[in-house]
Amino acid sequence: MPDETLRTMPGVTNLKKTMDGLTVLDLSDPAYGHELFELVTKNGYISTFSQQPPTLEEIFRLKAGVPNE
Repeated sequence: MPDETLRTMPGVTNLKKTMDGLTVLDLSDPAYGHELFELVTKNGYISTFSQQPPTLEEIFRLKAGVPNE
């Protein structure tokens, strides 16, 4: 699925690419994960899908208003 499509999906607040080519989406609510999984797998297999809560550092940055790197 193209990055432009993922960026505009409900609940997506940020999209970034890792050095190993993974696409990481930040969600405004974890409940959007189920909907996103259904959409990205509707055309078949994807190699990785992982939903993880924010780290303590990410929570601190959000509360302090410090942008993620």
